[in-house]
Amino acid sequence: FTAVSDDESALLYNPAGTAGALRHQVSATHIEWFQGISLEHLGGIASLGTLGSVGLGISWLQVESLVRTSRIANSANPLANYAELGSFQPFDMALEGSWAWQPRQHWNVGLGVKALSQSIDQSQGWGFSADVGAQRIGLWDWLDLGLLLQNLGSAINVGGTPFGQPMT
Repeated sequence: FTAVSDDESALLYNPAGTAGALRHQVSATHIEWFQGISLEHLGGIASLGTLGSVGLGISWLQVESLVRTSRIANSANPLANYAELGSFQPFDMALEGSWAWQPRQHWNVGLGVKALSQSIDQSQGWGFSADVGAQRIGLWDWLDLGLLLQNLGSAINVGGTPFGQPMT
């Protein structure tokens, strides 16, 4: 999809894909999975004519309340080993922004930036990343090419443990 993304979804797949946008676009997604897991996304792109396009988006993954426990014993009865201490709601969030441009006919380039947040129990962390992409549209009648360097940025430090972002 890196080579052919050309709508609002390019905010996630290749920011260069929005360079040729002829119209403003808005996209909203709501997905519910089992056990109260939900994914939300709201994003849009605006065409700037010969200056390219800009895009903004927010993505949010959330789980319903989970029970917070503490181990109080080490007996053969697993139900007697833990005490309930309340609840918490873990989540991940990404705020996304992008700019894309067509420097020459059939060529798209783009830059995306993201602020990322993760929260689990009482720990929360932030990280930042950038995506750099390019597309060559119509190399042959049947071939488009795409290039993407994704998640170039900081680790997300949650609860004192840094988690690196997967670089692709």
